[in-house]
Amino acid sequence: MNAWTDRGRVGSLSAHAGCLLLLLLWSGLAFPGDTDTPPNPRAHVQFYITTYGLADPREQPLTARAYRIFEELRRVAEQPTRRQPQLKIVNSPGDPWAIALPDGFIVLSRRAVDLAYQGVGQSEGDARLAFILGHELAHLAKDDFWHLEVYQALAGDPEPAAVNLRHLLEQQADVQGAAVEPRWRAVRLKEAEADDRGFLYAGLAGYRVDTLLGESGAGKADFFHYWLSQTQARLDPSHPDPAERATLLRVQLGRLQEKLEFFHTGVRLTHFGADADAEYFLREFQTVFPGREVHNNLGYGYLQRARRELPPTLAYRYCLPTLLDTTTRAAIIVQRGGSEETPALTAEARTLLLQAVDALNRAVAADSAYLPARLNLAAAYFYLNEIYQARAVIEAARKLAPDDREVQNLRALILYREGVDADTWPSALKLLEDLAAQPQASTCLTYNLAQLLEERQRSAKARTVWTTLAKRLPELPLPYRQTVCEHAATEAACRTLTTAPAKVAAPPWPLPVPLGLDLLQEPDRAKRYLAGWTATAFDWQQPGLKGHLYRGPAGASVLELDGYVELVVLRGEGLGTEDTLRNCCGQPTLQQPVVGGTLWSYGNQWAALMREGQVAEVWVKRQPVRP
Repeated sequence: MNAWTDRGRVGSLSAHAGCLLLLLLWSGLAFPGDTDTPPNPRAHVQFYITTYGLADPREQPLTARAYRIFEELRRVAEQPTRRQPQLKIVNSPGDPWAIALPDGFIVLSRRAVDLAYQGVGQSEGDARLAFILGHELAHLAKDDFWHLEVYQALAGDPEPAAVNLRHLLEQQADVQGAAVEPRWRAVRLKEAEADDRGFLYAGLAGYRVDTLLGESGAGKADFFHYWLSQTQARLDPSHPDPAERATLLRVQLGRLQEKLEFFHTGVRLTHFGADADAEYFLREFQTVFPGREVHNNLGYGYLQRARRELPPTLAYRYCLPTLLDTTTRAAIIVQRGGSEETPALTAEARTLLLQAVDALNRAVAADSAYLPARLNLAAAYFYLNEIYQARAVIEAARKLAPDDREVQNLRALILYREGVDADTWPSALKLLEDLAAQPQASTCLTYNLAQLLEERQRSAKARTVWTTLAKRLPELPLPYRQTVCEHAATEAACRTLTTAPAKVAAPPWPLPVPLGLDLLQEPDRAKRYLAGWTATAFDWQQPGLKGHLYRGPAGASVLELDGYVELVVLRGEGLGTEDTLRNCCGQPTLQQPVVGGTLWSYGNQWAALMREGQVAEVWVKRQPVRP
């Protein structure tokens, strides 16, 4: 229950209740669930429902919103081993409170919901409520119910409070001496840990947790001081004071902000094919923010590395839609035609695919509604030829997004591969034909349709599809354009697009720091370029990665490895539009769909992230990424 106790319902503490509390504080006995203690109705949700009555979400919009926020938090929070967390909101009068119960329920007073939104906008109110609920979820995850017994001592008598808890504890401290303080130190640490995990859960679920910490320059108090002033609660030894709580979370937020560039760097290195190096950056970010996107991108990286180890007849047979998520980027794995038999996996490829499965299952566990992880997981199972597992994953994805074309695309391939004892080719073909007939069907989907027709020797029909694909070659990665041109009814001009141009246009923007700059050998020059930038060092012995990440003005950033500037990133407004970029640099060598936009690649040298017709980011790398 922690800082959110129902102090408007404090009752007098009888001698029996006082003894119970002392047992809790100093002997560690009488926790709920112990076989030697009698059943306690307050350890179960029904007591609170019967006492106060449930708040009706149909009549109270904020109550309905609280239930939605709880579901989002539950997807990302650590799960208790013995129970599935559930929420009940009750019509308790008086001050706000929340409590986690041994039967797996969190009970929240309606007043707590109202106070979370009082005087602030919806976004900040959501963050406040997400933190409160996340704090209680943290207690559930740790099976931490000491605070329940404290609540029982406070609320056991329906009469107005006759003895203040703090006064009682101070009296007992005079008697017990030094025995009290170690107990309270442990309790305060539990509360600080629950604050930390609740803050993390709310952040993982996408809420603006930074708004909890106030704005000192603007005179806005942090959430903890606000809550204390609104409830007129008095501090007790079980909780850090508001200043301590806010300080802890400011430290955590600072760590998160510092490490955020590690995540973005991992994604960019993955795009440029440096998947092994990218893994270390993603794992470093994972230490402070183990979100679904990190697990997903690690799994995606393993998929990329496994594909390079696969036999060609397996690696290039079909086009499997997979998603790399950052802010977010999607990349397509495609396969080209081969024999009907599925070739054996190499040992290295199988190991990498199993690592991908593990990481992607973690992403799904972190958020069961996260579609990119399910797509990637189905693709990993497909490569492993574990078709029934792939089918189960893609059907779950179809429930989440029944109209998503890439989900249906992968589902068609899985249906086709399932046809061992029954011929599933007609149903798979019909599904792909219907999807390909829709406006703006992806090249990946159309490629698979052509491949299935080719494999069943429907050559004339397949040739029509290949010819259509030949007009969209820039949307396909280079190795797969050759397959299209081999089958398409086009002239040699088609084949000229199947090889990378000898030279691509240079990025038209001036770089704030030149690529290849040797920071160790040219320290004075480096200082001129990087004056005022923030540096975060890293030194990972196993892969031999040592360097800095620099953050500069307008969101620009630099990756330095072994003293050399390896990657420069531009962000912000003023980078131009799709039309201006095309006019100055020509057609990109590859256009890849991303969530909310498109990634334009110019060779393996630089890429532009496009959103709503604008250039949102530019990634420019040194050749090669690693010496």
